[in-house]
Amino acid sequence: MLRTMGFFVILALSLGGSALAPIVLWSPLGLQRFRARWVHLVAPVLLKVLGVQVVTRFHSAPPWSPRGARAGMTVSNHISYLDVLVAAAQLPTLFVTSIEMRDEPFVGWICRLAGCVFVERRSPRRLRAEIAELSALLRHGFHVVLFPEATSTRGTGVRPFRRALFEAARDAAVPLWVAQVQYPEGVRMRVSYAEDDAFLPHLRRLLVTHELRAEWTWLSLLEGTEIVSHSSQELASWAHSQIEAQFQPSPLLASAI
Repeated sequence: MLRTMGFFVILALSLGGSALAPIVLWSPLGLQRFRARWVHLVAPVLLKVLGVQVVTRFHSAPPWSPRGARAGMTVSNHISYLDVLVAAAQLPTLFVTSIEMRDEPFVGWICRLAGCVFVERRSPRRLRAEIAELSALLRHGFHVVLFPEATSTRGTGVRPFRRALFEAARDAAVPLWVAQVQYPEGVRMRVSYAEDDAFLPHLRRLLVTHELRAEWTWLSLLEGTEIVSHSSQELASWAHSQIEAQFQPSPLLASAI
């Protein structure tokens, strides 16, 4: 009960701060920057209230330095809305999600106040404009996180990647990072938010689950100079292969089996 109350109190205060920000921040870019930093500050607090320990691993250089977060795009597999908090705890970032999510009750409101960028993947005409908008944000120094599976899964593998939004990274000539999020097998099914799961019942299950651990791994990096020499399809295939390899048994384990 205390965990539930604490979670909703902190969430309400956080969303309230984001909702009031337009009163003093008139610039759309300034508002986006504030919300990216605000979510970065709040995410570790919400994770602590939820009892989630985050383990971060580095197979490549991460998208930050002593001078702050680097502009660029990170793509990852997607298991749960908890992934957003785990990613936001890493660095200030904007998230890309579908326009359908904007219209979801409660969750859509959170997405809007968190500064999410909404895209309509089913409309080629609108998608071109949205790629241009995303490219402009990258050129203005933002870091953007994208879940190119376009849906969340049960975390036992990685679905094919949608390639269209990789074009924004090419247009802006910014670095592309590949990351993997994973949860221990014993709690993964409780954490995963997919198929016909409803938000509030799922959140209630999550709040009573103890000893949660999230694993975020920075797998690979392509610098902006390398990005422009590849098509969006090639970038999507490369990024997918980096994550897919993490779900394959190691050669030693495979030979033992």
